[in-house]
Amino acid sequence: MITSIRLRNFKAFKDTGHLEIAPLTVLTGPNSSGKSALIRAMMALRQTIESRDLSAAFVPTGDYVDLGPFSEFVFMHDVKTSVHLDVVCKLPASRAPIVGMPVTMDVDERTITINLELAYIVSSDRTYLSSSTIHSDAGDIHVNKVSKRGNALGKSYKTMVTGPENLSVELADISSARFHATPPFDLPSTGTKFQQDRTREQFMGTAFSRDVEDSVLRELSSFCYVGPLRDRPRRFYISTGEAPREVGSSGELGPAVLWSASEIRQLDLEDRLSAWCSRMGLAFEIHLATIMGSYFEIHAVDSHTRQHVNLPDVGFGTSQILPILIQGLIANSGTTLLLEQPEIHLHPKVQADLADFLIEVSQSGVGVIVETHSEHIITRIQRRIAEEVLSPDGLALYFLTPTDEGSHFNRISLDSFGQINHPPDGFFEEGFEETFALMTAVGARKAHPGQPTLID
Repeated sequence: MITSIRLRNFKAFKDTGHLEIAPLTVLTGPNSSGKSALIRAMMALRQTIESRDLSAAFVPTGDYVDLGPFSEFVFMHDVKTSVHLDVVCKLPASRAPIVGMPVTMDVDERTITINLELAYIVSSDRTYLSSSTIHSDAGDIHVNKVSKRGNALGKSYKTMVTGPENLSVELADISSARFHATPPFDLPSTGTKFQQDRTREQFMGTAFSRDVEDSVLRELSSFCYVGPLRDRPRRFYISTGEAPREVGSSGELGPAVLWSASEIRQLDLEDRLSAWCSRMGLAFEIHLATIMGSYFEIHAVDSHTRQHVNLPDVGFGTSQILPILIQGLIANSGTTLLLEQPEIHLHPKVQADLADFLIEVSQSGVGVIVETHSEHIITRIQRRIAEEVLSPDGLALYFLTPTDEGSHFNRISLDSFGQINHPPDGFFEEGFEETFALMTAVGARKAHPGQPTLID
């Protein structure tokens, strides 16, 4: 699970500093302050590891997010600077030792640190990996990859691996620009005796590198993202027989997730989804209705009349929140759920109840990072801290402030009663200002009836 992120020269940020990521992390702030940049950087990393183009050092545009070319995601559009993405994550106990490894590492938990430097070649209009370092504290393993210079810039790399038993070895050159790609090496079969120290070191270095690489792949592929704009509800759906593990960035696979769960009799998903919809006042129950063959509908049972209603005939907010609820309910422990503006189209009460859902998900071992404009979500979180449902240690609340030198992250501290210590300027002041302006206008009208009053 992600525990820390740092972005440098990325989007609206010169340097975010090391941002602590808690089980529940909330990002808020004015429009265009860069709230979504952190989430999109993480999803771009997933796009990169899933891309089949091994020559692509970084994949900013894909199925999850669209960052545009290097000139559009580098800070201040300065293509002469490098972009740095640093991610720290904690992983559960290591797998069984690698076959043939001369060193055994049994750890309850290990930390993986990923540091990437991306740069741009103007002449060829190409983003390349300048360098990367992946470190595992289990065995103190470093895998450092650096681009060669000159004509080989961004095309040929030197990979160094250091680890236990004073291991320090340079692996074979590799043309792949991927930060996590291990140079090829034919591993000896089990029981092979190393005749030369060089072969032994190459084997150990490759094995260690691949073990760390596997950890990175598992972690970055565990990001689950639901974007701010979800698909419109349809009157009927068609099952393709697939059983997706995610609802998709637009929630487009949510119906398929529900269908596959019902097909394998995983009724618990429908029951838990219905329970949350009922709690939020959206519907008494959510269930699937087969039309014929693989055609099906999603029905909501009205909370008051108990009538079955097709999803498009329910309030639009219900269809918009369903993908978020489904993804949160199916997420496995150790994964990270990334949400952008989940409150869109939701009534204030439902927004507050959504905060309870996110708290529950974060307490199930799933990391939650949410970007929001909703004061109701934050107020409900404060209330749950005061009620001791949520510990202040389980929350990281950030308020972003745009400046001429890039946006800044301000960590907002909450005490054990959910009270905010020293809120930054602009932190949800609109409610107070509007109330003050209203009372001022009322007082002015009473004092001078018949005269127009306009409060700036």
